[in-house]
Amino acid sequence: MSKFVSPLQSSFIPGRGTHDNVIVIQEMLHSLRKSHSKVGGMIITLDLEKAYDKINWLFLEQTLEFFDFAPHIIRLIMFCVKSARPRVLWNGEPLQTFSPKCGLRQGDPLSPYLFVLCVERLVYLINEAVEDHSWIPLPSCRGGPKFSHLFFADDLMLMTKATSENAYTIGKILEVFYANSGLMFGCTTNLGKYLGVPLVHSRASVSLYRGLIDKVQSRLSLWKANMLNFAGSSTLINAVTTAMPSHVMQTTWLPTSVCDHLDKLNRAFLWATDGNQKKIHTVKWGKVTRDKSLGGLGIREARKINISFLAKIGWKLFRKNQCIWQDLLSKKEDAIHALQDCKVAYEVWEFILQPSLFREFMSTSGKEWIRQNVKRIITNTLFPDLPWFHVFIAVVWTLWGCRNRFVFKGEQVDLRTILFDIRRLARGINLTFPKVSECAATTWGILRDAYGAWVTRFSRKLGDYTINEAELLGLREGLQIAWNQRIERVIMEIDSEIVWNWVCKGDVEEHPLGNIISDCRIIMGSLGSGKLAPPFANMSTDDITGLFSANL
Repeated sequence: MSKFVSPLQSSFIPGRGTHDNVIVIQEMLHSLRKSHSKVGGMIITLDLEKAYDKINWLFLEQTLEFFDFAPHIIRLIMFCVKSARPRVLWNGEPLQTFSPKCGLRQGDPLSPYLFVLCVERLVYLINEAVEDHSWIPLPSCRGGPKFSHLFFADDLMLMTKATSENAYTIGKILEVFYANSGLMFGCTTNLGKYLGVPLVHSRASVSLYRGLIDKVQSRLSLWKANMLNFAGSSTLINAVTTAMPSHVMQTTWLPTSVCDHLDKLNRAFLWATDGNQKKIHTVKWGKVTRDKSLGGLGIREARKINISFLAKIGWKLFRKNQCIWQDLLSKKEDAIHALQDCKVAYEVWEFILQPSLFREFMSTSGKEWIRQNVKRIITNTLFPDLPWFHVFIAVVWTLWGCRNRFVFKGEQVDLRTILFDIRRLARGINLTFPKVSECAATTWGILRDAYGAWVTRFSRKLGDYTINEAELLGLREGLQIAWNQRIERVIMEIDSEIVWNWVCKGDVEEHPLGNIISDCRIIMGSLGSGKLAPPFANMSTDDITGLFSANL
């Protein structure tokens, strides 16, 4: 079936599911909300009314021919469809059988696949309109896939630019499909839920998932906890109430208060607590939620279930069989997005650039955006006294550091601090010092943490040394500073392949600098997992060497 059905139709196809469509539609709503385009977009939700009962048999036969089914297979399928002889129950008594003129059998395992093939004819009509540019699909992000529709069984989503021409094209296509297939469309105005999952339009809140909490609470109220023993209560929690929110948890990060409320309902039911009286919980909830092999009841906490489902989505992103939502997320949430399109980055670029340059600056994306801005010359910025190349590099480096601090440490940096760091770094890159002597060697270096923030720096005059000797002495100086400050798991970056071979591979016994090389190896061994990076890995030190000249 996957050979006949397009990737944007997910029902009854192995490897596809409801979560595929939910992820895509949620990301499309987010893109529409954040879009700065002059022409807006629209998403139309349609529902096929009594879909199985109204399919035209002639249209079904033409569909099978359209997909190149063998003639004898078509005859066999149509015989199975037309041989149905239903009866009507009248006052509890069945009437005589009659022969229907349209529709598919309810409950027949073949019917869902025939229905999907019929709806695929609508997909072909939409694709033809997209190809001749009468239907403009909605872009998901810069350089990402564009979407014109999204189907799951009889739930249809149509997406296009909000223009009268596109609206006319949609109406015309639906009329043609209705005239041929017999399927009628019912338009709904509710974008609050899709396939049973609440759609987030702004911030996820408790009120958005109130229906989920009420559903679990109403199910628990049907059972009399006082009439059940401890084993019966735990079994019902594991089998029913813990599983009920799973459909929503597969694609959504639930608010902490919602997860806590779900756990609270399960705790109250387990200990037979009702609204009138509270009973003592004789065992800590942390012990109750342990695995049965560890002495617990195996009841799973809502937050841990939610994390496991979302981790599964993260794992699927790295698999080779690309789904449409995998392509969307990999294009939308890449490194360029973090440096250009996300909220903080967008505000920084908008503040630095003049309005006349901002729209052109944001019009390109991806690697081309990087290539253009390391070569172009822009003077009309917040820092007109600094070269644009230095400003651009400083902004990119600062934004990347802010992103990493937020993701790994939870630190949020305000716009004023970001602009201050950018100006300081850009001025540092632009700083140069005259050479004091043609023969005197100087060594310098910087120590940074895992997020790129400066820890300390050092500089020292050496005297008459060769370049490689100065590199080696500088390496030892940096290692001694790391040792004195008790810094472990250090990665040393140098740009001399000769020095790298001396320290990593060379024999020190007969080497004229053997004592210095031995010192480096001994200190590296005492730094735990300290190691030497490959040659030419150190670019930042050479780019801003003026910051650490000997006269500082």
